[in-house]
Amino acid sequence: MQLSHCTTEELDARARRAEHQLTLARQSRQWHLADRYRREMRAVAAEYDRRLGSGPHRTRAMLRAEVG
Repeated sequence: MQLSHCTTEELDARARRAEHQLTLARQSRQWHLADRYRREMRAVAAEYDRRLGSGPHRTRAMLRAEVG
């Protein structure tokens, strides 16, 4: 599913799932998977930016802190 078609709840779920998978990939030193989930989190953060503009948002701020 394209992120632009996701509800806010679905975006939050995708962010949580990607964060969890990123943690697992880092722990097992599977860097190619870590990069994949980092890209997923960046995509979700970009979708939040597109929807919410420049206003503050807790989840978006968390995503930016995590993925740099």
